[in-house]
Amino acid sequence: MTMTVIIQELEDGSERLLTPESNEDKPTVARGTKVDFGLIRELGDKEEDLFDLDKTLAQNLQVVITECVDVYDASIQLPLITAFALLPSALISVAPVAIFHGASGSGKSVLTSIIGNLHNIPLLSSNSTYAAIRNALNSQRWVDLETQDHERHTFLLFDDCMEHSFNEDVFALFRCGYDRATEVIQISSERAGTNLTFRCFAPKVFSTVSGFPFDSRFEELIRRSFVFWCKRSDSPREYLDPSDLNWDGFQDAYKSQWDNPSNLGLYKDFTAFIRSLKNRPKGLSPSQWKVSKPILASLVFNEILDKHDGILLLREYWGKFKKPQSALNLLLSQKIKELQTEHDLSESAIGSPIPFEIDPQVINSVIRSARETGALNVIPNPYLVTEEMLSLGFSLQLNNGGKVSWQITR
Repeated sequence: MTMTVIIQELEDGSERLLTPESNEDKPTVARGTKVDFGLIRELGDKEEDLFDLDKTLAQNLQVVITECVDVYDASIQLPLITAFALLPSALISVAPVAIFHGASGSGKSVLTSIIGNLHNIPLLSSNSTYAAIRNALNSQRWVDLETQDHERHTFLLFDDCMEHSFNEDVFALFRCGYDRATEVIQISSERAGTNLTFRCFAPKVFSTVSGFPFDSRFEELIRRSFVFWCKRSDSPREYLDPSDLNWDGFQDAYKSQWDNPSNLGLYKDFTAFIRSLKNRPKGLSPSQWKVSKPILASLVFNEILDKHDGILLLREYWGKFKKPQSALNLLLSQKIKELQTEHDLSESAIGSPIPFEIDPQVINSVIRSARETGALNVIPNPYLVTEEMLSLGFSLQLNNGGKVSWQITR
C-alpha cells in the first residue's frame, strides 16, 4: 500500500502534515490543498545527529571533523582549527584569517563547510561581487542593519579562492577587517559627495589550491593568517558529508555558551584574559602573537587546552610553519649569503675575527634594485622587511660604533 503525504495549508497561514490512518489509503483534504514538496523532501532526509550531551561543544566538534575528514598533522592542527571555529567574534578585537590550503580532494572545502554549518552561515563563491560580500557580512553581523550597535558572532567564509578573486577591494577587506581599529572602509556612493561606511571586521576563512597567498604581494594577508595544510588521505574508510548531519545541537550549544545573557561573567573573563596576554612567548614574532591571542583564549575558554599547553601548542605550530619562500625572503637570503662569503674572505685575509653586520642601506638598495628589475612586485614596508630578516636570524642592533646595523640575533 502506497502512503500519501500531503501538507495542508490552514486558514491562519500555518501548515500541517497529513498522513493516512491505518484503515485508509488517503486522508481527506479540502480541494485546492497545496503540496509542499520541499518540506516532504526534508522530512525524508535522515540527518545523522552526532552531538553528545555528555561532551563539551569542542569535543563534539572534533568528533565531527574527524568523521568528515582526515586532518593532516592532527595533534597540532585539529585543536587550532577547533579553537578558530569556536571564536566568539563579537568579543575579540583581532580576528585572524584561516586559510585551508591543499590539493583537490584534500578536505579543505569540507573544513570550511563544517564552520559554515556550525554557525549556519553560507559559503560565498570566489566569484562573489564586493557588494554581495558586503551585504552578506552586514546581514550576518548586525541585529539591526541601520544602527549597527548590536553585533552577532559571525564569520566570512569563501570556498575555492583563486588569485583573480583577490582584487584590490577584496584584499582590503582581508587586510583591514582583521582588526577593529582598521575595519572601517569608505565606499563611494551613487550620490555625489557622499560615501558609504562598511565595517568589515570578522574572522575570515577561505580554501584554495593556489599558492597565491604566499606571493610577496600578499605578505600582509599571510601575517594575519593561520595556514592549515590539507593533504589527501589514503584511508579507505567512508567519510561523512557535513550537509548530511544534524547541526541543531551544535548551534544550540554554541549559542548557549557564547550568546547567553546568563554568561556575562564568562564574557568579561574572556576579554580580560586576552588583555592579560602581555608577554610574547619565545619563538613567536609580534604579528604571530597578535593573531594567536584570540586563538589561545578560545583554546582555554572552550576547554580544549589550558593556557600553558595552549602556548606550547602555538609555539609548536609556528615553529613548524614554513611558508613557501617569498620573493622578498629569497632576495634577502641570497644577499646575506653573498655578504657572508665576502665577510669570510676578508676575515681570512686579515687573520682575525670581524663582526658580521649589514648596513641597513645595503638591504634597502637591494630591495629598490629588485623592484626596478621586476624581481619584486612592490616595495615592502619596513615592518615586512624586519619580519623577514628576523626569520633569517637577523635583527637591528647597535654596533660598537653606536650605529644601527643588521646583526645575528643573540
